[in-house]
Order: sequence, then structure tokens, then C-alpha cells
Amino acid sequence: MLSRGFCEVRQKGIARIMGGPLLRVAVIQTCATNDRVRNHDEVARLLRQAASDRPGLIALPENWAWIGPDDEKLAQIETEEGPSICLLKELAREAQSWIMGGTVLMPGPA
Repeated sequence: MLSRGFCEVRQKGIARIMGGPLLRVAVIQTCATNDRVRNHDEVARLLRQAASDRPGLIALPENWAWIGPDDEKLAQIETEEGPSICLLKELAREAQSWIMGGTVLMPGPA
């Protein structure tokens, strides 16, 4: 039953939650690489395309901004004002939509 409902939501692009208002959702699938600029360009292109349907929420995959070998991870750490978060803020304003952005590598407690 859940999978059937999930398929219907994906097919229609609209979800009704607990009898409330409709929420139009766009889901973007990418194949991230260890080239952050390329990943950002691809996500921006796909997100702008998805925004043309005026969704209330646009979901990105877990590792949308960067994925690569462990020995390169430290060089990819960003702050909250880093390029990945700034891109999502800009695209959310442009699309007038919420964006669920997956993971961005950020510093944590030592």
C-alpha cells in the first residue's frame, strides 16, 4: 500500500498529507562527482527545469554537491556561507520553493 501511494505521488508530482492542502514536490536525481563546480552547474540546471512546474518542495540527493575519495574530503569542507549553501539559497529564492539539499561537508565538533 505504501509503495503504491508513493508511486502515485511520484507520477502525479503532488502529495496530500493528512487531508491537508496539496504539496507539489519535485525530486532531482544526479550523479555527483569530485568536481564541485560541475555538480553545482548540473544541479542548478535541473533545479531550474524542475522549478518551471512551481513545486513547493524540491528534493536533491544525499551527496549532491560533492562525492569522492576519503583523502579529498578535508579539502571540500565548507562553512554555512560556502558555495553549496549559497547556491541553494539563491536557487530557492529564484524558484520560490523550499529545497531539501542533502549533505554538504561542514566542520563539526572536534
